[in-house]
Amino acid sequence: MKVYLLFPQKRSQQEKLISIKNELIYQKKDHNRYCEKYAPKINDIYMVKSGATTGVTALVETDEVFNIWSPLAAFRCKDNYIPNYVLNFFRTAEYLNILALSWTFGTQQNIGMGILKNIHITCPPIDEAKEIAAHLHHHCLKLEETLTLALKQVTLLKERRTALISAAVTGKIDLRDWTPPSSSTEASLIAEEVTA
Repeated sequence: MKVYLLFPQKRSQQEKLISIKNELIYQKKDHNRYCEKYAPKINDIYMVKSGATTGVTALVETDEVFNIWSPLAAFRCKDNYIPNYVLNFFRTAEYLNILALSWTFGTQQNIGMGILKNIHITCPPIDEAKEIAAHLHHHCLKLEETLTLALKQVTLLKERRTALISAAVTGKIDLRDWTPPSSSTEASLIAEEVTA
């Protein structure tokens, strides 16, 4: 059986924190010892508490066996709290500002468990919290889809630009009589650069 020890990751477009790709496989006896203090469960929330990504959060969404490294703080919600609501609350500008005001600095920022346990969160009635979490999840998925599509389009445009430049440089297309269209903002900027 593989047992994973996870480390905090750099921020990504989806703020994913936990990655089995960045794994350190360790022995089962060590895992059992680590689990005496804490054993991860689905819907636990992790927060980076040390380093450049302090305050970044993620939700456990896997049944895989793993444990966490000390730069992560683990939160487990009581029955009257909705994990996705709490996760999104942790990601608000207001909460992150409170964290930033509370962390200490050495060579990097750090937030202690004593401070984290004393920061209060606003929690509406459970039905309202579920509705808020579902609404945010739905809209975040839409934003992620839009972002993914935009990034693919940027990549495609860069490839086409490279191909066009290559074709022009190698003489496969003749641009001697080409003039930029007058309605194009980018074309007018290019024309200004050429005349400058």
